[in-house]
Amino acid sequence: MATPEEVIAWALEHEAEYEPGAEHQYSNTNYFVLGLIIEAVDGRPLRESMRARLFEPLGLSETFMESHEPEGAEHVAGHLGGILWTEPFSTTWAWASGGLVSTGRDLCVWMNGLVLEDVVPAEHRAPMLTPTVVDGQAQEYGLGVRFAERGGRPVVGHTGSTVGFDGEVFLHVESGMCMAVLTNDFFGAHRDVADPAWELLVSDEAPPQADEAEGP
Repeated sequence: MATPEEVIAWALEHEAEYEPGAEHQYSNTNYFVLGLIIEAVDGRPLRESMRARLFEPLGLSETFMESHEPEGAEHVAGHLGGILWTEPFSTTWAWASGGLVSTGRDLCVWMNGLVLEDVVPAEHRAPMLTPTVVDGQAQEYGLGVRFAERGGRPVVGHTGSTVGFDGEVFLHVESGMCMAVLTNDFFGAHRDVADPAWELLVSDEAPPQADEAEGP
């Protein structure tokens, strides 16, 4: 398994795609850098910081960093187009960029705490929930969260995939409705489940319409 330092060193061997601030593109490398910064500031491994500062206070009892913690729950095997893949291939390389194992319940508890409660102070939450602007155009990302639409409503959250798995978690801020869809196949097409499920959730949430009054 490659270390975070090796992943960053490999990335630095390649030329930049564009000048800083000129474009926007998702990159896992930034999360490896952030993980090392957290370890340096907090003086302990990232897994310990995340458990002490986030998992335990929020009651995320079914979330852990795969193979980096001494104890962790068993999880389902991942597939690649129906072929079992995660037994010969370890996903622990992801580390700070998404190397966590969790459940739908824990993911929605996390989104609620991150967006609606005080996991981060309000002054830091504001830029997180504000679209990044590049060359005058608002992007689909803030700082660490993605803006999307589900069931005809604007939501915040993120999609995620690695070899063997594919899924998403999104929260509708105004109502607090949250949905996580997790599949154990890289080609699982989580949107095939998420879109109709959100449509159903929104329709069930809408208040009944009053009957129109009849005229005299």
